[in-house]
Amino acid sequence: MANGSQEISLNKSSDTQGAKPGIADDADDTSEDPLIRQYGFPLPDLYKMAVQFYKEHEGKAFLSSYEDKLRFIALTKQTSHGPFRADHVPDVGVLDVIGNHRRRAWQNLGSMSQQSAMNEFVRMLDALCPLFRTYLEARKRDDDEKERLRREEDERQRQAWEQEQHQLLEEQRRVQDEARRRAENHRRHLAEALNRQTHEQFAAYALQQYPGDVDKQEQLIAQLQEQHLEQYLRQMYQQQVAPSAEPEPPTAEQEEELPPVAVASMWTRREIEAFKEEVKREKEAVLRIGSGETVTVRVPTHPQGTCLFWEFATDHFDIGFGLYFEWSNVTTDSVTVHVSDDEDEEEDVDDEEEEKEQKPDAERGVLVSPKRPPCDEILPILRRDSQQQVVCGSHVYPGKGVYLLKFDNSYSFWRSKTLYYRVYYTR
Repeated sequence: MANGSQEISLNKSSDTQGAKPGIADDADDTSEDPLIRQYGFPLPDLYKMAVQFYKEHEGKAFLSSYEDKLRFIALTKQTSHGPFRADHVPDVGVLDVIGNHRRRAWQNLGSMSQQSAMNEFVRMLDALCPLFRTYLEARKRDDDEKERLRREEDERQRQAWEQEQHQLLEEQRRVQDEARRRAENHRRHLAEALNRQTHEQFAAYALQQYPGDVDKQEQLIAQLQEQHLEQYLRQMYQQQVAPSAEPEPPTAEQEEELPPVAVASMWTRREIEAFKEEVKREKEAVLRIGSGETVTVRVPTHPQGTCLFWEFATDHFDIGFGLYFEWSNVTTDSVTVHVSDDEDEEEDVDDEEEEKEQKPDAERGVLVSPKRPPCDEILPILRRDSQQQVVCGSHVYPGKGVYLLKFDNSYSFWRSKTLYYRVYYTR
C-alpha cells in the first residue's frame, strides 16, 4: 500500500508540476523578453544559446530540480515538434516512470506556441542561473568584436579598392595625356613640313587672289595650309582604316624613270557667284556636261611652271572630280577637252585600240603599247559639293606630262551639269 500511495502522489504532482509562480502552462506569451531588448539577439538565436548553455552547464554552474528538468525537456519538445499528439509519439512502458513523467509534462503544455515555448525556456534558465546573463554578455562582446573586425575589413577593402581605382584612373589619364601630347607634336611637325612644301604655291595663289593686300594674302595662306593639313590627315586615316588593294610593284625601269608623286592640296572658298561671273568671260571655261557623260580636261605641264592650280564650280548640283597624271613627252601646252558617254566605255575603247596597236618586243619578249603611257592617280573621283562653294586645289609638278582633270556626271541619268572651271600654273 505504501508503494501504491507513493506512486499516486508522484502522479498527482506530475499533473500539476512545472506550474511556476506567475507562469501559466498554456499561456501564449508572445511579449518580448527583456534579454532580447538588452542584448539584441533574436529569440531563435537566444533560445539556441540557452539550450547550449543548459546542456553544458547544468549540474556544474547550477542545479535544477527534477520538476524543472521535466519542464525544460517539455519546452524543447514543444519548440521542436509543437503541441503533444499521442498518435505521433511512441508509447512508453508502464514501468518507465521518467518517460511517463516527461510525456505528461509535454502534454501539460497544451497548445502553447513554439514562440512562447522558446521564450519560457529562456526565462526559466535566466531565473535559475544568474551566470546565463554573464554568458550572454560574453557572447555579445564576441559578436560585437567580430562585427567590428568585419566592418574594419570591409572598410579596408573599400579603401584599397578606391585607391586601386584612383591609380587606374590616374594611369589612364597619364596615358591619354601622353598620347595627346604625341599627337599634338606629330601634328605640329607634320604641319611644319607640309607648310614648307606648299608655301610657295599657296603664296602665288594668294598673290593672284588678293594682289596688293598682304594681310588677306597671309590669311588665305594660313587657311589653305590648315585645309591641306586636314585633308592630308583624312587621307592617312582612310588608308589606315580601309587600306586599298596593294598595287602591282613597278618594274626596275619604272622605278628609275618615274619619280614619286606628291599629295595634292584641296580647299574651298565661298565666293561662288563672283567666281562664276569672272569665268563666264571666257567661253571655253564654261562646259555643259550631259547626263551620263564624263569630261576629261587635259592640261600639259608648262616648261616655265612648277605647280598646277584648278578651280571649278557648278550650278545647282554636285559633280564628281578626280585628278590623274599621265607620264608622257609634252609637245604642246594647249588645254584640250574630251567628252565621253561613260568613263568605263572610254577606257574600254582605249583598251581595244591599245590591243590593236600592241607589237612584240623581240628583246623583252612582251607586248609594248607605244600609245599608252603610264598614269598615276593623284585624287580619286569623288562627288564634290561644287554647287555650294568653289572647289580649289593645287599640285606640284612631278615631272613632264599631262594632267587629266576628270569631271564625272556618269551617275546622273537625267540631269545635265553646267561646269565653270579655271586652270593655270605658277612658277
